[in-house]
Amino acid sequence: MTVELYEEKVLAEYKNRRKKFLKACGMAGEALAVMNQPPHIDTGASINAKTHKLIGDDRAEVIAPLFYDVYLERRYGIMAKTLDELPEVMYKLERQYFG
Repeated sequence: MTVELYEEKVLAEYKNRRKKFLKACGMAGEALAVMNQPPHIDTGASINAKTHKLIGDDRAEVIAPLFYDVYLERRYGIMAKTLDELPEVMYKLERQYFG
């Protein structure tokens, strides 16, 4: 029995799935950043200012502007909470896109 392997097609499919996975992770990070924004703190940034961008083939960056104490943000703020919650979401997305 002979099986033909089309490496280019397999690699193209993997890259396509990886890009979709990164986009989904970026959008999930945006949503988490919006949900983690405390309603009683005026950060000067609207919900619409939160976004994401793909960097290269293997990274998505979540952007949530802030206009307050960076020291407190790193420990207790929007992105600190998002960093704690995002790996679980990424695990689910990884299973969805890669099986």
